[in-house]
Amino acid sequence: MLATLGVDATVAGTPVRVVFDRPYIESLGIAGNVPVVRAPTAQMPGVAYQSPVIVSGQAYRVTVVQADGTGWTTLALEEAV
Repeated sequence: MLATLGVDATVAGTPVRVVFDRPYIESLGIAGNVPVVRAPTAQMPGVAYQSPVIVSGQAYRVTVVQADGTGWTTLALEEAV
């Protein structure tokens, strides 16, 4: 999956190949797109809340770290200012 859908990124200072997406989310009457990256958990050691992430030259910060128990982790992001 990473070979065809992946993009190069830097997660907490580590170069990683990730799947980047901006899924539509609606909660409590508020809707929008939230950027997320997915990658094998082993490739993102030490990632935590507020860790820096760079994808295609855009800087982000981690807002949620969600390991799925199968060896993959999803990071919800917000644009860094």
